Amino acid sequence: MPFRLTFSVFPPIRAVQGARFSPRALRSRRRLSNFVRGPVPLCLLLGVGVGLSAAPVRAQGSSRGANYRLGPGDVLRFEVAGFPEFNQPSIAIPPDGVVNFPRLGTVRLNGRTTLDVQNQLRGLLISRARLRNPSETLNIITFRPAPSLGQVTLIGDVPRAGGFKLRSKQHLSDLLAEAGLGERLEEKSAILVRGGRRMQLDLRRAALYPASGADILLRSGDSISVRSLAAGRITVAGDVTRPGTYELHRAPRGEFEIGATPRLSDLLTKAGWQRGGTARQASGTLEASSTSTAPSTDDPIWTGTLQRAGMTFAIHPDAALRQISGPDNIGLRAGDYVSVTQVIVPPITVYVDGLVARSASYSLKPGTTVLELLTQAGGLTRSPGEIIAGVRRGAQLLPLDLNALLTSSDSGANLTLRNGDYVQLRAPETLDVLVAGQVAKPGTVQVKPGATVFEALNQAGGITGLAEDARLSVLRKDLNGSQRIMNANAVDILNAKDLSTNYVLQRGDIINVARNAAQTVFVTGEVVNTGSFTLREGEGLTQLLTRAGGTKDDALLGRVSVTRRGQVLQVDAFNAVKKGAPLPFELQDGDQVLVQKNPNIVKVLEAVSKPGPYAIPERGQLMLTDVLAQAAPVVGAKEVFLIHANADGTANAQNSQTIKLADLRSGKAHDVLLQPRDVVFVPSPKSKTSILTTLSQLSIFRLFF
Repeated sequence: MPFRLTFSVFPPIRAVQGARFSPRALRSRRRLSNFVRGPVPLCLLLGVGVGLSAAPVRAQGSSRGANYRLGPGDVLRFEVAGFPEFNQPSIAIPPDGVVNFPRLGTVRLNGRTTLDVQNQLRGLLISRARLRNPSETLNIITFRPAPSLGQVTLIGDVPRAGGFKLRSKQHLSDLLAEAGLGERLEEKSAILVRGGRRMQLDLRRAALYPASGADILLRSGDSISVRSLAAGRITVAGDVTRPGTYELHRAPRGEFEIGATPRLSDLLTKAGWQRGGTARQASGTLEASSTSTAPSTDDPIWTGTLQRAGMTFAIHPDAALRQISGPDNIGLRAGDYVSVTQVIVPPITVYVDGLVARSASYSLKPGTTVLELLTQAGGLTRSPGEIIAGVRRGAQLLPLDLNALLTSSDSGANLTLRNGDYVQLRAPETLDVLVAGQVAKPGTVQVKPGATVFEALNQAGGITGLAEDARLSVLRKDLNGSQRIMNANAVDILNAKDLSTNYVLQRGDIINVARNAAQTVFVTGEVVNTGSFTLREGEGLTQLLTRAGGTKDDALLGRVSVTRRGQVLQVDAFNAVKKGAPLPFELQDGDQVLVQKNPNIVKVLEAVSKPGPYAIPERGQLMLTDVLAQAAPVVGAKEVFLIHANADGTANAQNSQTIKLADLRSGKAHDVLLQPRDVVFVPSPKSKTSILTTLSQLSIFRLFF
């Protein structure tokens, strides 16, 4: 590799860049150059600064390789170290490929490599410019565009439509970048037409995964049509925080974008709708503050209209937000125009009558629900299953399902009340009573409220045999869940001598008629088959329970009651029934066996597949994960509220917990040991409001237990 010696003599003898030299000056400079190339005396080195540098005399490599052939459109830079008069910073190769280099002449460049051209220029520097061993460089600073192999056409919903020159090995992702098509590709449909054939393209996958199967290689003549899949726009106006036009997108991102198939509640929430004067907007969701149930003339309600296809419909924003799955939460379409207005209205008057603590008329805020009314009325006086409920609204009678109302706010049972509604809560017109034993037609009979034992016996066909030989008793379950046995005198009832034991019947009473001559026992409570059983010789309590079909899952086996001649005996049958241990307790004629229900239960509510009560094992534990596994939360449920009840049935807000289901399943959150009367509440993923706030603020827990 040749080297270049550079000498600097003080003061330096060098040309100023851009200056022109006379022939005489150039000859003097050449003589100096020839002088320093010969032997250099040591004395000269004392007054001369010498610098040594090594420089290769070859063209600098390009990113396209040393064999790249120059052509029209390439732009070059030519430099000669120490001789700026020969430098050319930008040389564009013309179509004929011939370039004029000052003082060196013309040089043909087309089809040659940079090294080949540089060697020729070096020769010209030596032969024509009289430079000895010059240091020159020739670089390509801009490559000519690749030759076009045809054209690809892009049309439709794209930033830049039209024809695009096709280059070698050009893929779909290259065309998307060139056309500025890089956002919301999942919302665009693309069709490729090639040679009469149509092909569906996946633009999103082609852009995300270049060189994949979706990133096809383009061909000349390809035509690609792109169509936006955005569903359109919906406009909301009126009393909202963010009125305006909202675009429908599959994956909304911006402030004025919403899902492709929104409902009214989705639009109102996105637009900053606020319910009432005491509501507040937080993190995009509605958050209701605690308010008094007393009505106020300043409390607003919200009305609105929907304009669609030239027609106008009334909408109910309050109801849409309160019941996500209700009929008022209508689906919206592209082109809809929604207008909401805040209106101040007077309170409504609603009447409640029947099986509540305080039957009366109530002045309520518009939008009050049945659940809120029942709370103000002091709650139910009977179990929900023993009440026939309905709302009389003008000529209509709307039935109420109290069990569904107290189990899930998303069931539609929690009706929104209107002015003049009359809520009726009454006992059923007939009562179901079971008559077992020595009667002509044993089984369930239906009697009117107020009916007595005598009437039930008549409906069952009467006592078979003599009344003197009959033992008559009534098993009754009280409102608090406890059961008791009441003995009656068959002779006195039938002969109307003493009617003190002709009891007025209640729903669920069991009447048993047994023979005095036979060894008979009576089994009631939490067994599969209740009734009278003829006692077998040597038969014990365990065998009798087996003949009764076995005990139910929620049976309290540790305290089985046996009533014998007026005395109540408590028998622990847990180990005998569960583990097969011997039970040294013999039954006697006339014994009345009562298997009570386990009072230690928890209630699971709302967004689960199997809501309802779950018994805590009699001699075990019930963990939160166990009860959730049985109740099965619905898909999409994210958290669970564990609410502990006080002794009076009210919620203990200070001792309540909120747990994320994902943390509970992964072990990040500790499992919780459940206590009697706990309420496990799983909020519905579809509903923005629920009965949880009502339950935590109102004394309604007593309805669950």
